[in-house]
Amino acid sequence: MFIMDRILIKTTVMKCAVIAMIAIQGILNGHGVMAQEGRLGKDEMKKLSHWVGQWEGSGWQMQPTGERVEFNVKESVQSKLNGLVLIVEGKGTSESSSELGHDAMGMIYYNVDNQRYEFHSATMQGMTTLAEASLDEEGNFIWSFDVPQGKIQFTISLTENTWLEKGAFSPDGGTTWYPTMEMKLKKSQ
Repeated sequence: MFIMDRILIKTTVMKCAVIAMIAIQGILNGHGVMAQEGRLGKDEMKKLSHWVGQWEGSGWQMQPTGERVEFNVKESVQSKLNGLVLIVEGKGTSESSSELGHDAMGMIYYNVDNQRYEFHSATMQGMTTLAEASLDEEGNFIWSFDVPQGKIQFTISLTENTWLEKGAFSPDGGTTWYPTMEMKLKKSQ
C-alpha cells in the first residue's frame, strides 16, 4: 500500500505542476485563466447612450399597506468601461418628510452569450437583484425579476430629455399587472 500511495502522490504532484505551467503560460501570453460569466456587447449598449446624464423629478409608489407615497428622486447615469456598462445611481426622498427612502445602484450591460441586457442592482436595504432586460419595438427598456409572490417589472421610456418609469407587480406570472410605482424625470445635465 505504501508504494501505491507514493505513486498516487507523484501523479497528483505532476498533474498540479502541469496545470500550474499552463496557467503561468496563459498569464505570460496575456490570457486570463479565471472563469468568466459572459462577454459584454458594446453595440447594443450604444442604444442606451442617451441615458447618460443627471435626471431629476418626482413620482409615487405603493407601500405594502396599500398607501400611496409621493417622492422626489435624482438619478445619475454614467457610461463606464469604454461604453460597455452603464452605472445607474438613484436617490429618492419622501415628499412629505425629505427622508431618504430610496438609495440604489445598478449596472446595466449587454450579455452577448445570453443575448440580453442584464441589470444588476443593489439597495440600501441590502437587497440585490440580477434582472433580465430587453428593449421592446418602441425602444422601451423593460426589466423584470421573479419574487416568491410573483413577478416585478419596470418599464423605462426615455426620450432625449424625459425619463418615464412605471413599475408593476403580477401575482400570476404576467397575466394580471398591478401598478406599484411611477416616476417622471427631466434631464438636468
